[in-house]
Amino acid sequence: MVQLKVNVRNWLGPKRISTIIFIHLFLFLFLKCLSLNFLAFPACFFLFFFVCVCVRVLGGERRGEGENMHVYSIQQILEVRSMYKDAPYPGFSLEEACRRKKMTQTKLVRGANAWVARGSAKTTEEWVERLVQGSLNKLSTANFDDMVAKLQTEVIFSTKETLNIAVRIIFKKALDEPECSKSYAGVCYKLAEFEVGLTAAKQKAEGKKYSKLRNAVVSIAQEEFLSRRKMPSMEGLTEEEMELRRTTFMRRKRANMKFIGELFMHKVLSCNTMMNIIQTIMQEAERGGYPTSEDIEFLTELFLTIGESLDAVPELRVRLNGYFELLEKLKDQKEVYPPRIRFKMLDLIELRSKFNWERRATAAPKTSSQTQREPTRVTDKVVATRSSMNASSSGSKKGRQDSVSDPASQQAAAAAAAKTSMGEAGGRSWSNVVKSPQSPRDATVARAVEPVNFEARVRSLFQEWVAECSNDFIPEWMNEFRHCQRHFDSEDALCKAAAEVVVREACMTTKKEAQREASSFLIVGLFLEDDEVLDGFAMALVSAIEEGILEDVPKFSERFINMLRITSGENTVADVYYDTARVLCTAYGLMREPDEMVLDTMMEFWEKIPRPATDENAVLPLQVVQSLVEMSTRGQAPLTGRIIASLHSIGLVHDETVREWLATPHEETSAEVVEAFKKANK
Repeated sequence: MVQLKVNVRNWLGPKRISTIIFIHLFLFLFLKCLSLNFLAFPACFFLFFFVCVCVRVLGGERRGEGENMHVYSIQQILEVRSMYKDAPYPGFSLEEACRRKKMTQTKLVRGANAWVARGSAKTTEEWVERLVQGSLNKLSTANFDDMVAKLQTEVIFSTKETLNIAVRIIFKKALDEPECSKSYAGVCYKLAEFEVGLTAAKQKAEGKKYSKLRNAVVSIAQEEFLSRRKMPSMEGLTEEEMELRRTTFMRRKRANMKFIGELFMHKVLSCNTMMNIIQTIMQEAERGGYPTSEDIEFLTELFLTIGESLDAVPELRVRLNGYFELLEKLKDQKEVYPPRIRFKMLDLIELRSKFNWERRATAAPKTSSQTQREPTRVTDKVVATRSSMNASSSGSKKGRQDSVSDPASQQAAAAAAAKTSMGEAGGRSWSNVVKSPQSPRDATVARAVEPVNFEARVRSLFQEWVAECSNDFIPEWMNEFRHCQRHFDSEDALCKAAAEVVVREACMTTKKEAQREASSFLIVGLFLEDDEVLDGFAMALVSAIEEGILEDVPKFSERFINMLRITSGENTVADVYYDTARVLCTAYGLMREPDEMVLDTMMEFWEKIPRPATDENAVLPLQVVQSLVEMSTRGQAPLTGRIIASLHSIGLVHDETVREWLATPHEETSAEVVEAFKKANK
């Protein structure tokens, strides 16, 4: 029956059906002519019925092919694989065919938060938001003027809503990118100046100048400053989440202080405002109390931005001297402030008293076009002398003590700075007066291209080595540091500095296997000697304590010891203990102010070392103990004594070894170690 259907379908076609109909009509007429009426109608009816059945069968089969076509799955195709022994064509691969079929069947799934083009802005507020956000995203030192020109439109100042949108975006960018605060403060000044020009006629009639944008920026910065002590809630958070939230909070508040300082440098805020902020922070010290560590940190950030400008105002110098005398007393309060805060105060005091606010730049590397076209503050002054030009061209470090100028020019510069800083407005801190713009500078001085940041170059070299997965030595890697900010007297000093950066970065990141990769980079990639690597560990530990990294990264000590174990050979605990003792003693000797708190911090690192297994039978001989004592040449005796006592208590140094060591004659340094050892054993 199936074969019959196939034959009928093949035999019947559109042309043949037309032929059958024609034959049907011819047969009917022929029988009619022969007067055989009794045969004409039955024959035609039978022929018509036969044609309809054939058309129905043919049409039904064709419709079934389209509507009920079966789609075979990959599994079904694989099941019939054994039935076909020969490939359909040379080079045929069933796996490749299945792969292609699977690719064609894969449908891209769009996420719930997938980005889609929003099209044109539907409201004025949306248009302003896109304009400000897009312009600030593209803002750089090279296109600063062009981006500001785009923002200088009346639409932003047309309503209160659009103005608040612009201010909110600018302020958010300033806090998220504190390294660009100078540019964002410049945008605020330029827009405020443009707004004053738009409403010049109205303001002239009222007899004063003001800017709503400036007032909004100052208001939101003031609110952020006043909420500096309102720590976010930590309830229900894990240790890592609490660390992240606190770090984010402090970064935001420090960025706000830097932005406030840059607003002052652009004459958006007055001198009185800055002094009121300083007085607010230091009022506890004036009453005989102690400002919080966070307030000291905020004050330091503010002084680093505006300290030199405030010091140039003779009327403010007496008050500033009083505040720095208070800082001089606060930095000695070891029970109140951790080492990081005390070192911040010490650095700030020395920056003012010894270096006249001249500090080494720590910004990221810049291109030549960025350096030449860096946006300037309104208060920036350019004083060009023959000696300063020669110093810039030769690449020597700029120092106020090295510059040559006559007394008259110095007095003129000081007077100009005082006039610029003081301005014309008095009143309370957050006044709503915009200062008149400064006349354009008549002369400019070409800047020399700044060298590449040393830490950025080390970080880049390390990342490239890890990405290549070569696990091989980097030939002539020292040549990469010829044009860096830091200069080294020897290759040994360069190696130690590079190791310091790598160790510190590896212990601050949460990346898995970061410590193992960093250790391989130092030993294999840079091919450093053991002394260079261990000294790099010690230098990294010193910077972590003095810069407050231990407080910002609570797991720093755990990662530090883990990396030290990997570097020393984690399978031999005795070697790990000895290398750790050496690193801690070296770091203790490098500290500027080693005190009891620093000593406790070192011992906290020491306690992170895993205890040796019972079957290891690790024992340190007398020679190792004596070598530890010999390292105590720069005041490390208190730490060395406690370390030896700890080794004795955990069984790495036997009682006989201790008795033999105590029985030997001791020099002055050794006697101090023995005294510290006995004190720790009490």
